[in-house]
Amino acid sequence: MDTGPEFLSCDWGTSSFRLKWIRDGKVLREIRESDGSRALYDRAISLGDSSEHGRARVYSEFLLENLKRWAEPGQASFHRIPLVISGMASSTVGWRELPYAPIPFQLDGSQLSYERLDWDKPFWLDDTYLISGVASATDMMRGEEIEAIGVMANPKLDPWRDNCVLVLPGTHSKHLVIRDNSIIDFHTYMTGELFHVLAHHSLLRATVDTTGVNDPPDDEALAEFLQGVNWVAAHGLPASLFRARTRGVLDHLPAMKNALFLSGVLIGAEFSDIASANARVVIGGSGRLAQFYSAAFGHIARGSVEWMELDSEELDHSVITGQLLFLKNRAKSLA
Repeated sequence: MDTGPEFLSCDWGTSSFRLKWIRDGKVLREIRESDGSRALYDRAISLGDSSEHGRARVYSEFLLENLKRWAEPGQASFHRIPLVISGMASSTVGWRELPYAPIPFQLDGSQLSYERLDWDKPFWLDDTYLISGVASATDMMRGEEIEAIGVMANPKLDPWRDNCVLVLPGTHSKHLVIRDNSIIDFHTYMTGELFHVLAHHSLLRATVDTTGVNDPPDDEALAEFLQGVNWVAAHGLPASLFRARTRGVLDHLPAMKNALFLSGVLIGAEFSDIASANARVVIGGSGRLAQFYSAAFGHIARGSVEWMELDSEELDHSVITGQLLFLKNRAKSLA
C-alpha cells in the first residue's frame, strides 16, 4: 500500500494545536497544545501588532519552539521533510489569511487553495504548506475540508461518495452535502457554542450543571439526552429551551440531568432537517460527543435513513489522510 511521503502534519484549530510526525502513514511523534489560533492572535494583540506581519512572527515563534522539542535529525542520514498546516492558521486571525476555495469542491484534494510559507524554519524542514478552507456564498469552513477529504477516502465509503451528508460534530458543527465525490453545499450549526453560552451565561445556568460533561454517557444519561431530542421534535427549538429551567423548578430534576436534556434539545434541533432529506448520512466525531450525535440521529431516523457512524480512530486519521492526498497531488503537478 502506498502510504505517501514522510511529513509533519499540523492541525491548527481555534483552541488547539496538534503536530504529528508521519512516516509510512503512521504517527511517530505527537505534540498537543491548547494554544490555538485564538490564543496566538490574542498574543499578537498584547504585543501591539496584530497585522499579518505581527501574527506571522507569533505563529512562527510558537511553531519553532514546538519543533525544537524534537531532536534534529543527524547529518549522516539527514533528509528534509515537508510540513503541511491546515485549519485556522489561514484565517483572519491566523498566520496568513488565504482566500477560500469555492464549491463545488472535489474530494480528491485537487482544488485545495494553499501557499508555501517563507519563514525561518529549522534546517531539517522542507517546504511548509499552508492550506486554506472552502466557502459557499453564505458559509465557510477551515480545517473541515481536509477532514472531509480524508474521511471520504476511506474505501468503505466508496458507495457513499455519490450521495450523502457528512456530519462533523464540534463547537461549530458542519453538515457537508456530497454529490458525485464533491462537496456541493454545507451548513454550519453553532450547537456547541450555543450549549456553552446557554449553560453558563443565560437564565438556564441556575438549573443546568455541566460537571462531568466530558464523561462517557451511561444508559441513564442517554435516556435524559433523548428526552431533549424528543421534546424539540415536538415543540421546536425556541419553545424547548425554557423547558431546561422548568424541569429544575417545577419537576425538581437535578441540574446535571437538565444539562443532558439541553444537549439533546440542541443536537436534536440540528438534525431536524437532514433526518427527512432522503440522503444517506455519515457521522464523524469522537468520544462523548460522537455518542450523543449517533444516539440522536439514530433515534430521529428510526431506520428510515441509511447512516453510518465512523469510529474515533478513523476520524483522527482523516486529517493525515487529507494532507497526504494534498502532498501527492502537488508531487504529480511538479512531475
